[in-house]
Amino acid sequence: LWVVLLRGRPGDRVGTHRHYGEVYAYTLKGAWGYIEHPEWISKSGDIVHEAPGSVHTFYIHQDYGDTELLAFLWGPLEYLDEFGNTIAIEDWRSILKKNVDYCQKNNLPIVDVTYPKQKVKDVEFNKNKNKSEL
Repeated sequence: LWVVLLRGRPGDRVGTHRHYGEVYAYTLKGAWGYIEHPEWISKSGDIVHEAPGSVHTFYIHQDYGDTELLAFLWGPLEYLDEFGNTIAIEDWRSILKKNVDYCQKNNLPIVDVTYPKQKVKDVEFNKNKNKSEL
């Protein structure tokens, strides 16, 4: 599982791609859709499910301003050319590398977003209580 906060302006696009796993997306603001399905758009507050194997070209709708969405992705994205040939495969590792490379090139601090900053404490579940006490 990897999580992406995607921000864009009206008219921005993400190249045609295939999902290897499921995706759930929550539209925080603005609106977006797929070039292949112009009759449908996701607006602020919508939750969208994308099935494994789905292929589409993401775009940000012209009429709703800047857009933000939070996407939860299981598995990589396979980017395709106009003939359906694979031109790139991206996953959390490749995206993280691009981020690190960009930060190094621009003398920006590199923030490790791959693990919690504080150690998670062990949680003691109520093993000795019966359900009526919970």
